[in-house]
Amino acid sequence: METAELLLYQNLSPEEIRRSMECSRMHTSSYSRNQIIFQQGDPADYLYVIRSGTVLLEQTSPAGRQTCLELLYENQCFGEIDVMQGGASYRCCAIAKTDVSLICISGSFFKGPCMRACTHHHQLIRNLMQIFAARIELEAQKIYLLSFGTLSQRIALYVKQLSQGRSRIQLPLNREELAAYLNTARPSLSRELAAMQKRGSIRLEGRSGLVITDRNLLEREIEGAV
Repeated sequence: METAELLLYQNLSPEEIRRSMECSRMHTSSYSRNQIIFQQGDPADYLYVIRSGTVLLEQTSPAGRQTCLELLYENQCFGEIDVMQGGASYRCCAIAKTDVSLICISGSFFKGPCMRACTHHHQLIRNLMQIFAARIELEAQKIYLLSFGTLSQRIALYVKQLSQGRSRIQLPLNREELAAYLNTARPSLSRELAAMQKRGSIRLEGRSGLVITDRNLLEREIEGAV
């Protein structure tokens, strides 16, 4: 995605985008697949906006248990809560799930208005607020998912949300990551997926392929009626 197409820069001209990157000390950074962007506990110096690629957020509990928090795509941001707190540390680890290109925004950008009262600075803040609002909606969807019924119901709801009306999908997370995302153990996840396939609502294809073979039955899985 071109920089000008990002939500962060909507309603800004190419010249305003250039000037805004200068006055806010923004820069771009690239990471290879599986490269760590930041570790849990690192100083929260930057907010990141994904220009291209996919980023996985993971958190490790004091007991050493890993939880997959979120999978993020282009136009989404991460690290914003930690940066907004000022001087805090990142509460999770960010990993490049694919090759990624990021826009990095220094935390100092949020500490006060631009000294020159630039109009593009104010527009950037408004655009960031819209990105934050979309992120909050995603967080609400995950809370709803994790509080939803049995494991099979959560899997069915996750598949429905991911499919966006399509029958054939690719799971963006591997089994270990998906189990952590759904707050369960990998063997339990595998058993439930196999049971759903046996009932006929889905068909698994390889390591990450999945086909919704009976959408009505999938809806009944979500309702807990099977």
